[in-house]
Amino acid sequence: MRKQLWLNGLLLLLAIGLGIGVWQTEAPDNRLERLSATPLSAISQIRIRHGGKLTALEKTPRGWSMTAPVRVEANAQRLQSVLALLHAPVHARYPLGEVSLDELGLKKPQTSVDFDDVNIAFGKTNPLKGLRYIRRGDEVLLIEDVYSPLLEAGFSALVSLALLPQDARIDKLELVNQTLTRRDDGGWQSTQPLSPDRRNAIVDDWQRAQAFGVHRMMPREPLGKVRVFLHGQESPIVFQITDTDPWLVLAREDLQIEYHLDIENYDRLISPTPAPAPTTNAQKKAAGTGQDTH
Repeated sequence: MRKQLWLNGLLLLLAIGLGIGVWQTEAPDNRLERLSATPLSAISQIRIRHGGKLTALEKTPRGWSMTAPVRVEANAQRLQSVLALLHAPVHARYPLGEVSLDELGLKKPQTSVDFDDVNIAFGKTNPLKGLRYIRRGDEVLLIEDVYSPLLEAGFSALVSLALLPQDARIDKLELVNQTLTRRDDGGWQSTQPLSPDRRNAIVDDWQRAQAFGVHRMMPREPLGKVRVFLHGQESPIVFQITDTDPWLVLAREDLQIEYHLDIENYDRLISPTPAPAPTTNAQKKAAGTGQDTH
């Protein structure tokens, strides 16, 4: 079951990557009009509807944030791919009176997106041309079919890969093998005998930690918890450890999402140990000759 879900997720990401890659590498065709001349930087709100579910995003002074179905920072790179829809080359235009919205899947569209007050609804693909029918205002248009996979992937595909907010200031880390607490002088103390440099490195790793994927939370057996206390927030961010094979999975139950990280991050983020002592020249020489230095 897990392998099948993983495979489905991998295929989805591959489709998204290939689709966006095609759009980015396609040679521009100056003969085709663009869907809109609106500057992408002028857009302040995006609302995606798919299968009756809403994903809402808004631009803030710090960047894009998701406001529904959960509040979390958004994936800026993928949002640029969504915004690129506004400048999609238009291959054909049809007045509403010349087409059947029902036949084109536009009478009750399953997927639509609003860029501020501009609504774009997605219909079926043209089986001969491989282009997608969309509706904007009183027109039906044909565009490249590289945008719908990301719009249909669900809200988790647009969540930032960073485990913590970009301006987060950690005050305390409760890990599985120790607790690190910020002192009044700005340094760190740990319940484990770690050097100051090692304590600082652990906190820095958490500040910069990023997943390679974010997905909807799956039912799994909890393997432990990590609590991250941020400055100015009463309640900690709680990450449930839900898998360690073949990668590390950290779930946010409050957001119903899970972060997938390389398994090497377990020793860096979840159960860090003192850095190994540097190897002396005598030990290096003994290792080369097979001798015991003790």
